[in-house]
Amino acid sequence: MKTTPFPPAPHVGLVQIKEAAKVLGVSLVTVRRRVRTGLPHIRIGGRLYFKMNELHAYIEAHRGALIY
Repeated sequence: MKTTPFPPAPHVGLVQIKEAAKVLGVSLVTVRRRVRTGLPHIRIGGRLYFKMNELHAYIEAHRGALIY
């Protein structure tokens, strides 16, 4: 019997909000605020997930313009 592998989980390669806050150097509240103002994210089951490359791109794009 041939088995078919399951597709990868949708959250593989994503970080949760705590890790995103560490990468951005801000609080969880600030991450949530930035989500409302355009921080790229993915919502799965009501939880926020972030791609590391998008977090780094966001930092570069907003360097010097971010107010904490």
